[in-house]
This record gives sequence, structure tokens and C-alpha cells, in this order.
Amino acid sequence: MFDTAANAATNFDTLQDFASDSDVLAFRHGVFSAFSVTGGISVGAFWSGAGVDKAHDASDRFNHTTTGVLWQDRVGTASPAAVQVATLTGQPPAAFGDFLILA
Repeated sequence: MFDTAANAATNFDTLQDFASDSDVLAFRHGVFSAFSVTGGISVGAFWSGAGVDKAHDASDRFNHTTTGVLWQDRVGTASPAAVQVATLTGQPPAAFGDFLILA
């Protein structure tokens, strides 16, 4: 559970053995307040691909690069800049269905 605000200098996690479709990345709504509701995120709130380190449109909240870095963009505009939340070791794929916002 991610329940503390991400900070690229002092607070981001390294997740080993993450497997899409069998593991869940859970985020505390009170900390990750860019989401208006709890539960799974929409497909539009997730953006993934080579070199992805910022939102590509206003709906993007989590961005995942093929190097395994997971970013959170509070407003989906890349300004302010996205903040690294975690590194997924082994560069596994991730999908919007892997994310859960909890109260």
C-alpha cells in the first residue's frame, strides 16, 4: 500500500517480483487525491511505453516506462512534473487494471 506522498529524492519504492494481473498496486486516496473515487482506475488514467515519464494527456495519472519506473502525475499535465513513485525491478509490464485506490 502506498500511503505516503511520493518524493523522488526521499520516498519512492523498489518493488521486486511485481507481476501484472496477479499483483495490485494499492494507493491511499487521502494521499493520492487526484482520483475522485476509490476502486480501480480507468484505462485513461494510465499511460505506458518506452520513455514515458510524464502524462500525454490530461487524464493520465500513473505513467509507466518500459524500464520499470512508475510515475504519478497529480494533474495529468506534466506541470508540475510527475513524481517517481516506484521502480518495478526486472522491467515488468503493468496495466491500468493493476491499480487500486483505497479509502
